[in-house]
Amino acid sequence: MKRIVIIYLVVVSVFISCKKDKTDIVISDVPIVLPENSKHPFLFANGDELLLSFTQQINDSLASVNYAEYIDGKWTSPIKLTEEYNLFVNWADFPATAKNNDNILIQYLKKSAPATYAYNVHLMVSSTNGDTFGNDFLLHNDNTATEHGFVTLLPYKDHFFATWLDGRNTSGGEHGEEHESNGAMNIRAATVLSTGDVIDDFLLDTKTCECCQTSAAITNNGPIVVYRDRSDEEVRDISISRFVDGSWTIPKIIHNDNWAIKGCPVNGPKAAAIDSTLVVSWFTAANSVPKVNLIFLVITVEILIAPFKSIMENR
Repeated sequence: MKRIVIIYLVVVSVFISCKKDKTDIVISDVPIVLPENSKHPFLFANGDELLLSFTQQINDSLASVNYAEYIDGKWTSPIKLTEEYNLFVNWADFPATAKNNDNILIQYLKKSAPATYAYNVHLMVSSTNGDTFGNDFLLHNDNTATEHGFVTLLPYKDHFFATWLDGRNTSGGEHGEEHESNGAMNIRAATVLSTGDVIDDFLLDTKTCECCQTSAAITNNGPIVVYRDRSDEEVRDISISRFVDGSWTIPKIIHNDNWAIKGCPVNGPKAAAIDSTLVVSWFTAANSVPKVNLIFLVITVEILIAPFKSIMENR
């Protein structure tokens, strides 16, 4: 008998009435039925729009990348974008999607060589609201058989903003030993057009943590990227870079946790923005005390202001 997977998404809708002191919060479950062996769900929300991407393991070596959209109170039937034997399927680094007007962008990972961590970031774009997708193309412009992934996608102006970890300088070093071999993992950012062109490719930092998820947000003063950095002393705190006057600022640590760890903790920050207010959360275990940090920043043209910071400790 064929099995199915049911995922319940909790959607929180905030309705503000005419009275300024009253806010009604409505919480509702949004179930979706997925095929057997589906996993790695990623939800993208953009106002009233919801998109879900996920992988399906067909057999030991064959997998597919799929997506569905929530329209008029129900999910569309999942669309299979690709089914291949050389997809890189990983619990920490999975496909993601974003939507901007009628344009939908989806990223997934595909092996580029036999080495375990040699894989590329592939993109597919639809300019017809998901009716058709064009051929896949690469996010990055190098041809090295190294690790590329941990992508963040966001709608940006009439296009898409992307940031990712890029291993082109590791030259095939073993995973987690990039700095000790031939080079370090770096982080890059670019703009992806609905035509399938990748422009404005910038190097943000030449040495980062190797396998922590990235995050980004679009503020009134431009995009920001937050990620887990890596110093020569193996301190892996969270850094931020901002796009100002056509270039990216020198990365800055947003809080000195001083978490020194000789290995990637496989977790990164999460950022969200409303107008010029940015919130960033992240995990740290500095001094052997596990906690989640939360900080609010006001993004201006020249400075970062941190008016509030709270810490939630695991007890």
